[in-house]
Amino acid sequence: MTRTKRLLVRALASAALWTGVSAQAALIIDFESAPGGGAPTDDGAINGVYTDGTTQVQFWLGAIGTVRPLFESVGRPAGDANIGFVNPETPQNDSPNSPGAMGSFFARTLGFGQTPLFIIEYLTPVNAASGEIWDIDARRLGGAEQWTIRAYSDTSLTNLIATQISASGNPNSPTGETDDFNGMPYLFGFSALGSPISAITIQYSGTAGNVGLAFDNFNADSDITQVPVPGSFPLLIGGLALLVPQMYRRKNR
Repeated sequence: MTRTKRLLVRALASAALWTGVSAQAALIIDFESAPGGGAPTDDGAINGVYTDGTTQVQFWLGAIGTVRPLFESVGRPAGDANIGFVNPETPQNDSPNSPGAMGSFFARTLGFGQTPLFIIEYLTPVNAASGEIWDIDARRLGGAEQWTIRAYSDTSLTNLIATQISASGNPNSPTGETDDFNGMPYLFGFSALGSPISAITIQYSGTAGNVGLAFDNFNADSDITQVPVPGSFPLLIGGLALLVPQMYRRKNR
C-alpha cells in the first residue's frame, strides 16, 4: 500500500468514526458450515440451530418442527437430478454467473417441482433481517418465477407484520431463461417494522412450473438493503480526498 493510500485509509476511518458510521456485528449464515460448526454435506439436511451466542435461528419446510431444507453444493454436474437451479449461462447446474458468489454451498428445498413453504424460525426475535433468493427467471414456453416473503411477530405465523414480493422472471426474454436474476441473487430485507421478527417465510407465488428455491447469504439480524449514510458524508469524503495529497507533500518536505 502506498503512503498516500495509507493516509487516505486512516482519514476515511477517522471520518467514519466522526460521522457515527460503524460496523455492526451480525449473524451471517452462508451455509458453508452446518449448525454447530460441522462441515455440510451435499443433499444433507440442515438440522439444528445457527447462533452467534445472541441470535438463534433455524430452518424448516412446510411447517415448523417437520421437514428440514437441504444443503446443496455449488456447481453440480448436468446429470445430477438433486439440484437447486439450472443456469443455462454456465456449464454446470447450481452455478452463479459470478464464480464464488455463492461459496461452496447454499440451502434448497426438496427438489424441482416441490416448493413447500420455506420457514425461518427465530428462537430469539430480531429487529431486522435480509437474504438472497437466487436465479429468479422465466420459461421459454411461458410462466415466470416469483416469491413472496413475509415477516411475522410470532412463530405460529398468524401475526403478519410485513410482506415483500420479489422481482419476477421475464417470460418474454429472447433467450427464455436469460433475464436480470438468472444466475444472480435477489436481495430482500426487513427492518423498522414496529414489532420484533420471530419468523420469516418464503412462498412460491410465480406461474412457472418445475421450480425449486435456492437461498443463501442470510443476514439473520441485519438488513443490508438499508445502509444509512449521513448526508454530509459524501462531502466530507470529497474534502478528505483533496486534503490527503497536501498532507503527503507536507510530510515529505
